[in-house]
Amino acid sequence: MNTYAYVGGNPLTKTDALGLCPICIVAVPYIIEGAEIGWTAYRAYNTASAVVNLSKSIIESRRQDGDEDACGGKRRMKNQKMGDGENMPGDPQKQNKQARDAANSAKLTSSKRDILHDAISGQNYSNQQINEIARQIANGTW
Repeated sequence: MNTYAYVGGNPLTKTDALGLCPICIVAVPYIIEGAEIGWTAYRAYNTASAVVNLSKSIIESRRQDGDEDACGGKRRMKNQKMGDGENMPGDPQKQNKQARDAANSAKLTSSKRDILHDAISGQNYSNQQINEIARQIANGTW
């Protein structure tokens, strides 16, 4: 016969000497576990908030330093030439359109588009050269 059945066989962590709260024997461990989970979630939230605030302050400091690329802004690369008179527009958006058009015409996959981007960035290639590079990447000869 289990003389500690009223405390689930564990009289050290669960006691009800008078037997007035049988539900407490079952509920208290779950309440304690819930409180521990809640406390862990609260700490995780505070940590995430601190990371977000740190990220925001880093981005803001980079904006103040004029480094807008670090936070998704648009700016020219240092020493980037703008247009060469050989079908290379001076506008970066138009340069990006030429690269997209070349990638589309060569039917490049996403990973090969990245290769094209890396190959032509800051090189001041003409539209014809970009198309040729895209074809070479598509054929695997680049």
